[in-house]
Amino acid sequence: MQRHHVFAAVIVSMVGALSMAQGAVAQQWATKMFSETSHNFGTVARNAKVEYRFQFSNPYKEPVHVAAVSSSCGCTSPEIVKRDLATYERSEVIARFNTRAFTGNHAATLTVTIDRPYYATVQLNVSGDIRGDIEVQSADSNSDSGMVDFGTVDQGEARERKMTVVRYGRDDWQITDVRSVNSNYEVEVVDGPRVPGKVSYELIVRLKKDAAPGYLHDPLILVTNDPNVSQVPIEVEGVVKAELNVSPQVLTMGTIEAGQQVTKPLIITGHKPFKIVTAHCDDDSFSFKIPSGAAKVRMIPITFTAPNKPGKLLKKIAIETDLGKTLTLEVLAEANVTAAPAESPVATAPPVATVLPTTAAKAADPTAVGAAPTKKQTTPSDSSTPNVLKLDSGDGTTGGAASGSPTNGPAPGGNGSDATSGLQIVVPAAKPTSVMPNPVRTKTAPAPTGSAAAN
Repeated sequence: MQRHHVFAAVIVSMVGALSMAQGAVAQQWATKMFSETSHNFGTVARNAKVEYRFQFSNPYKEPVHVAAVSSSCGCTSPEIVKRDLATYERSEVIARFNTRAFTGNHAATLTVTIDRPYYATVQLNVSGDIRGDIEVQSADSNSDSGMVDFGTVDQGEARERKMTVVRYGRDDWQITDVRSVNSNYEVEVVDGPRVPGKVSYELIVRLKKDAAPGYLHDPLILVTNDPNVSQVPIEVEGVVKAELNVSPQVLTMGTIEAGQQVTKPLIITGHKPFKIVTAHCDDDSFSFKIPSGAAKVRMIPITFTAPNKPGKLLKKIAIETDLGKTLTLEVLAEANVTAAPAESPVATAPPVATVLPTTAAKAADPTAVGAAPTKKQTTPSDSSTPNVLKLDSGDGTTGGAASGSPTNGPAPGGNGSDATSGLQIVVPAAKPTSVMPNPVRTKTAPAPTGSAAAN
């Protein structure tokens, strides 16, 4: 009897292990939607705004619905940007590190639950070290967040924000440099009062006037003399709104025969009335009709005369306004020129007598004049389609089509252009460099009794 119990226990264990393995394989289709499933926030200051966006997309033909997302720890709060995803659509899971209520090393597992087209869960892991002895705080009256928030800034406008950085427990702590990959920032570090067990700094963060339109999201990196915490990040957010927007940014003239003409409109909008001074292109095939007067909306008819040489064209068009050359607009114009049909002379020839074959000859020679036409067998051509998600009900594994990923299709959101505002998202791919034009300076206000000012 005991042998039977042991045998039954082994069978149950094997079945359980097999079911778990099949379940893990069956949910691989959901994990493949995410570009990454883990992130380390690193060492961050208390009260700092710290978040990470896990991006995912739907490469399948079936619509996907995200039912919920939960966190295993109160140190991280998750949020789903978009729950319903059609084919090729994208979304994000935002993981926010709670640096106000927690300190020390923390980790959390975010469980994303998908209920359509099939049930699946995806686990995202985050971790980080929240320093309780370093605190950042906005010094502006309109914000209490631990980040630099420029808000919405018109192109050509400079803006300034202030931050306070406090270090507890060390009298000799120093900020030696401030770095960023974004050269549009300029940071001035002011050494504040030093009292026993506390060091404070004020950061004056400026956005330069010549900042290009787009989203600001590159952080500042505080470099310190502490070997254990040599770098402290501070998040930066904002949007530089273009003074002028042009639509479309790529002007498609279409396919046109050599010698033919086509005219397309170009719409330019601004925050205030402006006048178009000139529009030019290095290709004489393009001509422009410049409107007169100033207005917030201007339309330029652009005429393209196809040259005699066939082929594809991609040309740059520059448009200057009375707002200055720094606000010169550039658009791309594309066209496909085809050769004009050649005129062929009509040849005359004496009539030729045609001898029709007999019925038997028609059957023997299908190519003979008067023979019945034969049906041509056709096969469907291949086309690029999204992956079809198939889950076999037998073993729980995914079908072969679900393992791939699309190579084309739109990519809304993320980097690129904002179709609604015409903004270009600029992500500099460079190493962080110093954004401090001057060394640390000392405040002119007298320090409290017992403090030592460090220059």
